[in-house]
Amino acid sequence: MRTLQIFGTSLLAIGLLCFPVGCEQRGSGTAGQGGAGGREPLERERETQMKPIDLSGSLRVSVTYRERIMLPAGSTVRVVLEDVSKADAPAVTIAEQSMTVTGAPPYVLEVLYDPEALDNRATYAVRATIERDGRRLFTSDTHTPVLTGGAPKGEVELVLVSAAAPRDAGG
Repeated sequence: MRTLQIFGTSLLAIGLLCFPVGCEQRGSGTAGQGGAGGREPLERERETQMKPIDLSGSLRVSVTYRERIMLPAGSTVRVVLEDVSKADAPAVTIAEQSMTVTGAPPYVLEVLYDPEALDNRATYAVRATIERDGRRLFTSDTHTPVLTGGAPKGEVELVLVSAAAPRDAGG
């Protein structure tokens, strides 16, 4: 019992030493003043979320694939910028750009979007496909975030995978 009392007292002492004393906040303001230093964390977070995103309105997307083949003439590369914020709901297309393939990869597309229409609390992603005559040849297979939440804002590279149906292994 005596050991438990000593242990409890020791924990209390450690807690008091580690617990910050007073309500003063660090920074330029003090608690109770209207400056940035006296604001509640939730209020500061709301202000940060509502600030407009500093974006150029243009996203440069480099599209490539690992296979060492040339695409058939007339193939089309399509890049889509989407709002993927809502779980269990289809992504909302923000902007898209496509081009007819000429030459070898990488294929670089400039996707133009309206920065004023974006919300810095949302999550945006970019994906790409390569098609010919309505048949998908290559596609994105990974989530590639862009624009918000520390994701790339100006340039991104997508490496596509083959969309060909797997061959029957049974023969």
